[in-house]
Formats: sequence, structure tokens, C-alpha cells
Amino acid sequence: MRRQYQPSSRTAARRTRARSKSRAELLVDGDQRGIFQTQEAIERLQQEGWTVQTRVFAAPKRLESKKWQELLSKPGTKFQAVPRSRKGEASDVAIEGRLRCLARTSRSICPALLTTDTDFLGVVQEIVGMGREMVVLVPQGRTSSMRKYELAGARVLPMQGRGNGPKVRAQLHAHGGGSVEMTDPWAAPQVSEDDREEPSAFLQSLDYRDERGYLVQSVAKFWFTHRLGPVTVFPVPQGCAETFQLVRKAGAEASWVRYKDNLAYFLPVTGSSKKTLKKIDEFGGMVARQIFKGGGPFVIHDSPDMVAQALSMMGYLDYKLNADVAEAMLTFVNMPENKLKLRKYCDALPSFEDTISDVSEKLRRAFLSHGTDGLWRLAPKDAEVRKELCKQGLLTSEASTKSAVLQAMIKFARQHKLPEMRSYNGYLFRILHHMGTSDPSRVGTVEFKV
Repeated sequence: MRRQYQPSSRTAARRTRARSKSRAELLVDGDQRGIFQTQEAIERLQQEGWTVQTRVFAAPKRLESKKWQELLSKPGTKFQAVPRSRKGEASDVAIEGRLRCLARTSRSICPALLTTDTDFLGVVQEIVGMGREMVVLVPQGRTSSMRKYELAGARVLPMQGRGNGPKVRAQLHAHGGGSVEMTDPWAAPQVSEDDREEPSAFLQSLDYRDERGYLVQSVAKFWFTHRLGPVTVFPVPQGCAETFQLVRKAGAEASWVRYKDNLAYFLPVTGSSKKTLKKIDEFGGMVARQIFKGGGPFVIHDSPDMVAQALSMMGYLDYKLNADVAEAMLTFVNMPENKLKLRKYCDALPSFEDTISDVSEKLRRAFLSHGTDGLWRLAPKDAEVRKELCKQGLLTSEASTKSAVLQAMIKFARQHKLPEMRSYNGYLFRILHHMGTSDPSRVGTVEFKV
């Protein structure tokens, strides 16, 4: 049984000696990958014997960050400013261009890429097809991405991360709700190629999986359809292993229901916070922390009010201060993580010409899609806005009632000539956006006919 990504110590030592004088250029999307992950990627390449030069692609304002300045001031590290664009992924395009340039003109430099997804699969295949060595660094646990880049001919280097593995487990239950809990650190098991491919092939045979897409979508919808009890959806490889064990135990005579393309899977997350070693140690990673704070997964059936139901379950819509569906959708699509998924993976980002029904249909399509990992951002918190309102003298206490906060937000919006809104979350979104004008990753708001 062949094991992946685990070269023997003797083989690794030979590679290190052979490359002790070789150079690699590491390309990083600084707006998507953090400082810790970038530093780890550099160290990982150095462990393999490479002399590393690093090129960070990010919005021009990223240089205003003192921590990024510290990293970028180190020898062998360059910054390439990439102005933000509402159309497409500007950094992705710039990185692809640099990869092709390296492959054509610099035979002495090995292109290296830090990524978590398979967006660069095409250009990696091109470079390998030119007879060039290509190194792709992928965080541990992104098994599907690792496998696809390996099949494309790249050398894949998994990165363990700063912790010992996620300490959070998220489970989907038979009734469609879910839970999260703290557990011992989880380490990705060493699995054979067959153990990785068979669950995917089985789920694809029953239409739970497309040729592309996230396996967790298939696993969650398969378990929910058959009411099989709880299944792990994070860490994802654990849920895949649970599925394969169940299918093997059931045997060839088991009768399974085909998927009807009628379920939407969600694993809500909170917004990203400042990365610290303390948080990483506590939760085993920042994504694990966001998932734990998100409260747990859920699955809902497709229906005429499915979008409203999903927005309600994620805190965007209620029957009190957030009863406006249009503003709930507006707030949802403008959360950075949601905006990225809608634009990059679902081709469902609303445009200025869209009506409310157009946006609802785009969200419905995105929620039913297997093209995302289901990690949708919860409604924004109001703590920072409460602080700002107190600072401006518009609120007497950060512990004021939501009704008092709403009245203060209305005054703030009028003072700063912000659009008039009809909901608490609507004003919260507008004010947070106004407060975040210095965010180097921001590309403006998504607007439509509300």
C-alpha cells in the first residue's frame, strides 16, 4: 500500500544535499495567505535545501502593515503591488503571469507556489508540460488539492501549520442541524491512493459528487439523505474516512438513494480575527477557531424560501430589527469571505442591474453548488461599531440595547452621508464598511436594486 507525501529520511536528505545550491522563487497571494503561513512556506522550502526568494502579491496598502513591512524587508523578499479589481482575481492573474515568466526565462529558478485550492491547476500543468520542475505548498488537510496538484506532475509539499492539528470537530446530525466541540489535536492520517479515490468514486456514482467540487458537500448530503446519524464535516478527511467505513461495512448489497440536487450545506464561520500563537494553540488553527465560533453545520432542502431560511439561520434575517430580506442579502454578499466565494467559485456575485429576485436566485444557485466548502460567513458583530458610536458621543454605553444602538447608527449614517437603510444589519454593514476604508484588501461594495 503506497503512502503519499512521506519521503524516507534518506531520500529527503539526498534531495536536500542536491538542492543546497538551487534556487526557488515562492509566489504568495498576500491578501489571502497570512504572514505565519508565508513564513512557514519559506521555512519548508529551506528544509528541502532550496535557497528561497519570495515574491508577495497584494494590494498596495498592504505595505502599510508594520508586520508585513518586517517580513518584506528581509533579504530575498519582494513586494509586487496589485491594484484591486472588481472583475476577477487580480492577484491570481499576476501570479499566473509570473509563473509563466519563470518557466520560460529562468531555468535556474524553480517556481514554487503557496495555495490552498486548485485555482492554479491549469498553469501548473502548463509548466510541468514544459519539462520544468514545479513545487506547490499546500496546508495539511487539503487532501483533494494535494492530490490534484500531484496528478498534474507538481511536487507537493504539505505544511503542518503552527499547531499540532485542529482541536475542533464539527458534526452534522441526522435531523440537519449540527454541533461543534473541542477535541484532542487531529492529525491527517497517511492513506493509500485507493482509500482516497474510492469514496469519491462511490459518491460520484450516486450523483452526490461532480468531477469537480468539494468532497465535504458530497459527504454531508449523502449522510443527511440517508439519515445515517452524525458525521464529521470538519476536519473533512475524518468525515471521508467515516463515509468509506460505513459503505464498506454495508457491503455491495446495500441500497442507496441517488442525489436529487435539492440540498444546501452550510458550515457557518465567524469573521477572521487577528492571528496569534495563543489562538492557534487553543484551537489548532485559525480556521478551526472560526468554525468553532460559527456554532455548527446545517443542511436545508431547496424551496422557494430556502435563501431566506439560510440567511435567518446565519443571523442576517429575523422578525425584529432585521426583517428586510433585500438588506439581509445585501449584507451577506458584502461580507468579504462570502463575496470571494460568490465571485470566484460560483459566478454568482450580484451586479448593479440585478433585482432582488435575481440576487435571490444567484444565492440559491451558490448554496446548492458543490463549488464551495460551505464555510459561509455569519452576520457581522456590532462590538466595533458600538465602540465607535460611544467614541463619537452618539451612544452612552457599549452595553446599550440594540434599539438604542440602531438610533445611534442612524445618526452616524446621516452625519457621514451614508445610505439610509431599513435594518439593523444594514446600518451595521454600511458603518463597518465606512470604518474599514483603510483595509488594503477592500474592493468596494456590491450593490443591487434593493
